[in-house]
Amino acid sequence: MDPQAVDWGFVLAFFATLATVAVATPLCERFGFVDRPTARKAHGAVVPYSGGLALGFALFPLLAILADAAPPWPAVAGLFLCWLLGLVDDARPLPSVLKFAAQLVAGGALAQALAPEIRAIGGALLPAGTSEVAIFGLAIFCAVGVMNALNMIDGSDGLAGMQVLAVIAGLALFSGEGAGTSPALAALVAGAVTGYLVFNFPYGFRPARIFMGDGGALLLAGFLTIIVIQRAAGGAGSGFQSAAPWALVYLLCDTMAVIFARASVGRYPFSPDRWHLHHLLMDAGLSMGQVAGVAAGVALLGAATGAGLEAAGLSAAESFLLLLTVVTVYATLMALKLRRRHGADALDGEGEAGR
Repeated sequence: MDPQAVDWGFVLAFFATLATVAVATPLCERFGFVDRPTARKAHGAVVPYSGGLALGFALFPLLAILADAAPPWPAVAGLFLCWLLGLVDDARPLPSVLKFAAQLVAGGALAQALAPEIRAIGGALLPAGTSEVAIFGLAIFCAVGVMNALNMIDGSDGLAGMQVLAVIAGLALFSGEGAGTSPALAALVAGAVTGYLVFNFPYGFRPARIFMGDGGALLLAGFLTIIVIQRAAGGAGSGFQSAAPWALVYLLCDTMAVIFARASVGRYPFSPDRWHLHHLLMDAGLSMGQVAGVAAGVALLGAATGAGLEAAGLSAAESFLLLLTVVTVYATLMALKLRRRHGADALDGEGEAGR
C-alpha cells in the first residue's frame, strides 16, 4: 500500500465529514432529528444527531471510490445495517429485541466477510478441535458486544470518537509490521472520526455541537470490529497480534463493570444510569475533555501492554486469558463499589441516565 494513498484517504475522509456535517446539521435541526435535554441527561440544549448521518454519508461513498480501503461486500452490508439500525433508533426508539436481532444479523455479515481471519484467531485462542459453529458464534457475540460497548460509553462529549482514534492509533503503533488489515480502511475511519471531533470534542467550556447518536456509534463499532479482527489475525506470517484485543481494554472493563453492577441489583443490563467510568471521573472533577483523554490513554496503554506481553514470550491464548482476568477482576470490584454507592437508588428505580 502506497503511504501517500493512506494519507489521502485520511484527508478525503476528514474533509468529506466536515462537508456532510455542514449540510446535515441544519437539516437535522429543521426536521427534529435531535437529542433533547431532559432531567436525566448531561447536556442542557437541543443537539442534532448530524454526526451519525455525516459519518455514513462520508464513509460509504469513499469505500466505493477507494477499492483498497473497502472490506468484502458482506462486511459493507453489515456496516450499512448497523448505520441504518442506529439512525432509525435515534429517530424513534426500537424494541430491544428487534435491535438485538438486527445486531446479530449485522454481526453475522461481518463474521462471514472475515471468515479467514476469524478461523486464524480461533486457531490461536481456542482449544484444538473447536467447531466452526462455536468459533463463529463467539465472533458474532464479540461483534455485537463491541457495538453495544461503544454505544454505551457515548455519554460524554468526545469520548466515543477519541476511543475509536486511540484504538486505531494503538494498533498502528504496537502491532507487528506484518499484521493484517487495510491501512487505507483504518485511515479512512480515523479521518472521518477526526472530522466529527471538530464539532463534538469539548474545547474549553464549549460543549459538543453535534452528537453521533446510535447511528454513528454502531457504524463506528462495526468498522472497529473489522479493523481489530483483521489486525488480531495478523498477516504475512506475523501470527496473532496480542495488541489488538488489549486495545479494547477500556471498552471491555467499563461495559462489563456496569453490566455486573446492574445485574447485582436486579436491573436490566443495558438500562441507562450514571454508573459508567466517565460519570465517575466527571463526579471526581474531571472535565469531559479530560475524561476522553484518560480513556484514550487507557486504550493506548492496553495496546502497548498486549505488544509487551507478546514480546515477553506469552502465547496468544495466555495473553488473552490474562486480559479476560483483568477485565473480570476490575468489573467485579467496580460492580461491588457501584452497588454500595448506588444500590439503594437503583432498587428504588431512581438510577439516573446519562446522555
